[in-house]
Amino acid sequence: MKRFQESTILIVGGGYVGLTAAGCFAEIGHNVHLVEKDLDRLSMLARGEIPIYEPGLEEIYTRALANGRIQLHQKIEEGLYGAEVALLCVGTPPSPSGDPNLTIIAAAASEVARGAVKATYVVVKSTVPPGTCEALELICHDSARENVKVAVLSNPEFLREGRSVYDFMNPDRVVVGGEGEGLLKVASLYPDEMELLTLDRRGAELIKYASNAFLAVKVSFANEVAALCETLGTEAQSVLRGVGMDSRIGGDFLNPSIGWGGSCLPKDTSGMVAISRSLGLNSLVVEGAIEANDTARSRIVERLDRVTGGLRGTKVALLGLSFKAGTDDTRDSPAIYLAQLLKAKGAEVIAYDPMARLHASQLDAISTRAMTIDQATDGADVVVVGVGWSEFGEISPTKLRERMAGAIVFDGVGILDLDSYAKAGFVAMGIGRGHQDRFKPIIWRPLSWTIEETPVIRGEVA
Repeated sequence: MKRFQESTILIVGGGYVGLTAAGCFAEIGHNVHLVEKDLDRLSMLARGEIPIYEPGLEEIYTRALANGRIQLHQKIEEGLYGAEVALLCVGTPPSPSGDPNLTIIAAAASEVARGAVKATYVVVKSTVPPGTCEALELICHDSARENVKVAVLSNPEFLREGRSVYDFMNPDRVVVGGEGEGLLKVASLYPDEMELLTLDRRGAELIKYASNAFLAVKVSFANEVAALCETLGTEAQSVLRGVGMDSRIGGDFLNPSIGWGGSCLPKDTSGMVAISRSLGLNSLVVEGAIEANDTARSRIVERLDRVTGGLRGTKVALLGLSFKAGTDDTRDSPAIYLAQLLKAKGAEVIAYDPMARLHASQLDAISTRAMTIDQATDGADVVVVGVGWSEFGEISPTKLRERMAGAIVFDGVGILDLDSYAKAGFVAMGIGRGHQDRFKPIIWRPLSWTIEETPVIRGEVA
């Protein structure tokens, strides 16, 4: 039976999720009413300008705007005209305790219910704790007009910044939590070829948290293996490639790095811990992943402090500020946290990023923002690559050596050919890359061995 049906959709929120959903749903063939309350942002959108950097989004958005598939509104009640489904794509930022702040989404749900003049399905795409849809449904019932039924369903997003359009159009799965006609209606928004998973609302809400928490655990585990490799003088990338070749494990998210960040993993891991605690449960694995993530950046600074003989007064060129390549988003950026730690050690941090948008609260993390790679690295003692932008992998080691005052390069994302840098005269360092020529043996033996038996060795490196 054919599932897809053309519909009119209200989307509340013009951020990453809302804009991607608007552009992609319009591209699929729906009529989209996009509500954005920020007047400056709304004006940009009306001119066909996308206020974020997201590959492919501007093309499909401007096409939909031109052919009338997307209409813009400042008020929810205006956008409700003709819509049966209202998607909530607003922020749920973490509170100081780690719990997500649901104030904005509760207000949005209430406003949709007040403005609805016919049966309406409110669909939560924002990341929310299990049980939120039920609470929002009570709010909607209190806010709705008499005899107007409003049901709330869960339809979490699984979009990666920098690849959100591709992920929306080629999902691993579409998850819908709900029941009855509402579930069928939300499912019909998506093309038949997209794999659909339907379940209860709490389960759908939890899938998003559990998925991101597991990804964070994999990255933190990879960095712990990398720390072992640094100490043992072997290559983490080769070790982890061998681990990932096991079909039960898989190689995705097993790349050593300076840690995870962004708008999702930090918020969702802290949210999962907070949810577990509120239910009297422990989330020891996720808590460990969070602690390991913080340690990954501290370990890099300690290594650089040792190899430089002290970072105070050292000029460090930091290449990359966004939380990952392919986006201008700097929310919870590992590179910015690394910059803060370097500055705390007394280093002067000259940073370059081709896209990153720094917020006012982040400006103090660096000493100076350079406009080019050359400007950032000129006279530098140390170069640290903190984000995997492709242009960083194309730097000539020989020309870089000529510009720098020092000769230390640290690859935090695995994008450089460190052997080429070593040949050019650099002290070439990386995550999970040890230096066997500086390996200092330390005796270790199982209890069953005698003093005379040959020991296994371990050691410490810069």
